[in-house]
Amino acid sequence: MVAQSTLGLRKEEALECLTEGGNDFGIDALHIASVEDGEFLVTLFQGKYKPVTAGENAFPQTGIEKAKQAIQSIFDPRSTIATNDLLTAKIEDIRSLIRDGYIPVVCAVMCNNGERWDATAQQIIDLAGFPPDQVRWKHVNHDELVKQMRSVQSIDNETLPLGKAVIENFNYCRVLIGKIRVKRGRKPRLASLTQRPLPARTCI
Repeated sequence: MVAQSTLGLRKEEALECLTEGGNDFGIDALHIASVEDGEFLVTLFQGKYKPVTAGENAFPQTGIEKAKQAIQSIFDPRSTIATNDLLTAKIEDIRSLIRDGYIPVVCAVMCNNGERWDATAQQIIDLAGFPPDQVRWKHVNHDELVKQMRSVQSIDNETLPLGKAVIENFNYCRVLIGKIRVKRGRKPRLASLTQRPLPARTCI
């Protein structure tokens, strides 16, 4: 669910990211994005759950240590590691891109049902010496997940305006001001629309 929400994937795509099964560096899911401008984004997910009655609920230091080791090993084509079949296939895809000269950019997403990691775990990250523009660490807990799931979804649809509309060209873009019919519940109503600058066609 975290991979699906964080990356905006369909359920089937998120399931393809799963890598858990032992010998996995603690990585529960891994996603490799397409190459853009000579770089490709790799997102690692590690999840930890702890009952709220168990006291300390910060993301564990051991989890951060495992993630650090995973980043150091996976992205070094010279390193020999033993992992499960699911993760091995993804590691080979990553290393193949690296050998072709593409640069990996890593986002390590640490997920739990509690707080962010503590200062000791942060020190492990700092001492690892990863370039900050190449390796980013992110914490997602239940509160953040709810925020992501409630976030406003982008609209990608087409419709026709009602009545007259004003269309003007501005800075090589097209601006449309008009009205469209929207429905909330069972009662249709009209809403004013100020369309942001658009390229060749009018999409709402």
